[in-house]
Amino acid sequence: MVVNEYGNKTSDDDIYISRIIAFCNINGISLGIDDNEMLYNNSFAKRAIELKVMESKLKLAKKQKSHLNPSYVLTPAIRTKIHHHLDIIRKDLNKLDLTDLKRNDLFNKLNNFAASVDKDKTPAEMLGSLYISLKKDATSCADKV
Repeated sequence: MVVNEYGNKTSDDDIYISRIIAFCNINGISLGIDDNEMLYNNSFAKRAIELKVMESKLKLAKKQKSHLNPSYVLTPAIRTKIHHHLDIIRKDLNKLDLTDLKRNDLFNKLNNFAASVDKDKTPAEMLGSLYISLKKDATSCADKV
């Protein structure tokens, strides 16, 4: 709580809102609501400010180029060829004199590799795709508001 030069008590939230309104007014940023309405309803004002901040971040992100490389999707023919070679490796491993522990370890690694071949994207690329999808949805929602 702050006391101004007229002896009036002003909450920290009111000061925060006033500064944001002043900043927006000086920089020609419209929050889409009346300044007086914002001053008398802090929760409404905070929500309007949060939306504007999110909108600005999304616009900035949209302008920036994505640092993700495009994913190379293996064609069905290439996948079949890779799986064929993995089968040959499995047959060769069965011919070797290996302990069960070592054989199982190698087969698990081959199986993990085979599963990775069948996926279109790596986990990092899937996360990047999810982020881009969410960003597009959020931008779409922000445009509608």
